[in-house]
Amino acid sequence: MLRRIMPSARSLVEKIAQERSIQRHTPWYWTIVKIGSAAAPNSNLGSPRSQNTSSRSTDISELLAVFDVLASLPLTLDTYADAIQACMLTSSHIMFKRLLPHSPNPVLRMPEGDETSRGDIITVVNAEDAEGAITGAFRAQALIKDFQRRLRVLKDIKVEFVARGRMWLLRFFVWSSDMLYRTEGHITEVRNGSWIISLELISNSADTWLDSRLTIGRSKFDLSSKSQPTKSPIVFRMTSTSRTQITGDETQKRRDSSRGPRHQLLSDDP
Repeated sequence: MLRRIMPSARSLVEKIAQERSIQRHTPWYWTIVKIGSAAAPNSNLGSPRSQNTSSRSTDISELLAVFDVLASLPLTLDTYADAIQACMLTSSHIMFKRLLPHSPNPVLRMPEGDETSRGDIITVVNAEDAEGAITGAFRAQALIKDFQRRLRVLKDIKVEFVARGRMWLLRFFVWSSDMLYRTEGHITEVRNGSWIISLELISNSADTWLDSRLTIGRSKFDLSSKSQPTKSPIVFRMTSTSRTQITGDETQKRRDSSRGPRHQLLSDDP
């Protein structure tokens, strides 16, 4: 749409779209906030809070059209960070999914040139019962494309999602020889090449206690194997009190804190 605008006018529109001109936020931020306030929690953005107000559904469609116009413009790192804050404010993983393809950050690619994360499917559902509302419970499910091949070749798989006003990073990576595995103050030797799971908060998310269960198993949608899986799912419990940390270079050391990543050894013989 905006590609047909004269270069000078397009440049002006791009500048306006990136400016923090409204209460120190960009048009990206306010567009996402308004979409989140109009849509129902856990919805697909197609159902408003009230089924009797069709005008609200129209509002969402119009706001999504504004989002698509903004998405046709280049996105700076600062503006992307502002948009991420809006996704966290509204606890909208759905809007984060729409935003992610426009990230200015480089995307990991396989040697053949495929963008590795574009085929992943991540869904987030908040617990809507009384206890879940009090504890902030949610369920995140990730269907990771070519998991084993990507981990063996790229050595790192990152799954980002938004839930309960925070941005989370679930990371699978291959252990390198310059890292040490620390549990309750004791250093344990980990075999080089082991597969590790890390769960952490990112993007300046607020601190929170963690009591989670991570289940890993073959997806029912996995058609790569003709035989049914014979192994039971792998289940881990990752909590705030586990105090499992990593030490390595200075960057890694700065990440070791009470709100830092929780790590779990997945396999020492991948």
